[in-house]
Amino acid sequence: MKAVRALALGVLLLGASRLEAQQYFGMNQVQYKHFKWRVLETEHFLVHYYPEEKAAVSVAARMAERSYARLSRVLGH
Repeated sequence: MKAVRALALGVLLLGASRLEAQQYFGMNQVQYKHFKWRVLETEHFLVHYYPEEKAAVSVAARMAERSYARLSRVLGH
């Protein structure tokens, strides 16, 4: 008799947890925003950035072009 009660309780708990899980299914979907990207085009690169970071982007683009020139020369490519 105790085994039947334990089994019934287990089935009841399993069913309740399953219903709770189904209630929230699909609520964690990715929600996209419209990003306001800007693009700085150099001779060899397209650098994508946010407008707030314009000062740092020009420095990074200059460094990328210098590195490209140096590595092209060193590797002979």
